[in-house]
Formats: sequence, structure tokens, C-alpha cells
Amino acid sequence: MLGPRRVGGVKGGIMSGHLRAFTLFGALCLLLASAGHAKPAMNRAAAGAQCAAGIASACAHLGAMWASGDDGPVDLDKAKALFGTACDGGNAGACTSLGRMFADADDPAHDLAAARILFTKGCQGAPPTGCVAGAMMAEAGAGGLVDNVLARKLYQLACNRDSAQACYSLAAMLVGCSGGPCAAKRARVTYRRACVGKHLPACGELGKMHRGGVGGAKNGEVAMKLLDSACKEGLMDACVAKAEMLWAGEAGARDVSAAMETYEMTCAMEHAPSCHILGQHLFAAAKTDEERNGAMDILATGCGFRGKGSCMRLMIVHLSGDGVPASRDKAALWFTRAMLVDIGLHDRRPSTRKLTPPDAAAAMQAPVTASE
Repeated sequence: MLGPRRVGGVKGGIMSGHLRAFTLFGALCLLLASAGHAKPAMNRAAAGAQCAAGIASACAHLGAMWASGDDGPVDLDKAKALFGTACDGGNAGACTSLGRMFADADDPAHDLAAARILFTKGCQGAPPTGCVAGAMMAEAGAGGLVDNVLARKLYQLACNRDSAQACYSLAAMLVGCSGGPCAAKRARVTYRRACVGKHLPACGELGKMHRGGVGGAKNGEVAMKLLDSACKEGLMDACVAKAEMLWAGEAGARDVSAAMETYEMTCAMEHAPSCHILGQHLFAAAKTDEERNGAMDILATGCGFRGKGSCMRLMIVHLSGDGVPASRDKAALWFTRAMLVDIGLHDRRPSTRKLTPPDAAAAMQAPVTASE
């Protein structure tokens, strides 16, 4: 997988099976789109002569020319035939290139099963693109059954060739006990290798391991440094972890102000629990109507980001008259929005149909937390 999105993330770094497969397959598309075919190193006439003489690398070069239109017209069928000849002749790069063509959804010969076989074959002696693509397909069950053992093996081969992406994915499997035994200590080393390779999500995950003492000793200072670097690049999970550490003082003195600034940023990234924590804190500290209204706006934002806790907090505010005039109508509106979040129908707009909220005493006893 390519890692956390910059405007989202999955709590705890653990995805459901379907979401994980979807994310991995999307990452595969990005990987192949950025990989391209091998750049030809000779003209078509020279490549054709050498290919006819049985030189597999020349067939691969000629196939790349037909695929890209270099030194002549484009003919994808000829490119496939040449890549197939080169792959059969032991050119692993040609296997990867042919697999890329079969994996292309716009190709008339689209065949994920064939692509998966070709990527696995291409992993034997080429740049790591084929290994990573084959591993992603095996992990997602694209073009065949899910095979985490194979995925782990292919990620390892690609990581050994300095693919930061492969090292990141391998580390996730090691710490997640997928495709083989758990190996948290080895995962920490592998995340570090990916982080050194400028893979920022790996830096974030390594920071979390140092924070929690997973795979080695706890080190708050190292964790904060890694999380801060990933957060500065907009990785939300790292920012949330950084805010939690600042709030708790896990890397030195507690810094609530810096934590709140970070929560403000992650709230803007549509992270509903951050909006909830920020809004709750500001509401509790509010001394004027303006401050109270600002805090309620943040809670409303959290509710709009499908944060049921924020919806319920606003319901309680209006139901009990906590700093605002009590209003059962407004309380019913926020209760309705909370219920819509529950059934997955909330679309950030208030519903015109109002449900009946619980009475104030019962509502005030209900725990409201950032865990949603």
C-alpha cells in the first residue's frame, strides 16, 4: 500500500479487508501509471536486427518503441508480442512491461490474472516495480486469490532493491502478522529503511512504534521528531499522534496550546475526533458568547464530518441550555443529525425532519468522547 492519505487515514493503521483491497488496488494503478515502459536505447532497425538474432533485451527495447511511439508509430499488439518474446527469453523487465499492459483497464486485452503472473515473473531480475505490483495484487486478491505469503516475499525482494514503498508495505505486514509470523522488531528496522528512503508515511509509522514501544524501547523524543516531520507534510495520522503526545506531555513538558493548534489543523483535514476534542476544550474554557459560539461552530464542523459525538454534544448544549437559550427544536435537529450519522445517511446538511431527543437528565449522563 502507498500509505495514509494526506486528508484521511484509518484509525490505528488497520484497514478492513474490503477497504484494504480497494486501497491496495488504487495504489497499484498509481504505481503502474508512474512506472512507464523502459526507455529505448537504440533505433527500431538496430533493435529489430538484434531481436531477430535472439537477443531478448533488444526485443524488449523494440517492444517499448512500439508501445511509446518512439522512432515510429504506436502498435500495442506488436509491443505485446515483442514483450512476450523478451519475457520468454528471460528479460524480467519485459515481463513487467507486458504485465503493465495487461493490467491497464483501458486495454482491450485487460487481464489481471495474466498481469499478476507476469509481475511475479518480472520480479526475478528487474527494477522493483514488478515486485511491488505483484505483491499489491497478491495482497488485494486482484487477478487471483489473496496470497499474503507471496505478497510478503515479493515486498521483501523489492525492499532488498531499495524500494521505499516495498519496505513500507513489508513493515506493515511484519507488524500486522500478515503472510507470516509477527516480527515487530524487524518491522521497526524496515520502517526506518523506508523512512530513510523519503517515504513519509513510513516515518509516521516508525514514530508511532517509538511512541508505543512496539518492536523496541519507547522514545518520546524520537517519536515526536518523526511524527512532526510527517505532520509537516500533511499526513493526518501523524498530526493526530503528535497532538496526543503534546497534550499528554509524552516528549517533555505538556503543551496544550501546541496540541490545540495541531488539533485545529487536523480538524480542518476533516478528522471528526479532532474537531470534537478542540470544540469541547474551547467550549469548556469559553468566557464570552463569542468564544462559546466559536466553540459550537467547531463542534458543528465535527458533526458535519460525520462525528456523532459532536452532534450529540450540541444536542446536549441546546437541550440543557448550557450557555445558550434552551431549545428542544434545536436539540432535536442535532439529535437527528447524530442518528443520520449512525445509519450512514448524514450529508453535512441539517435534516428538516426532527426526531425526539432523550430528556435532559438522561442526555447529560451519556458519556461523550472523541472515540467515534
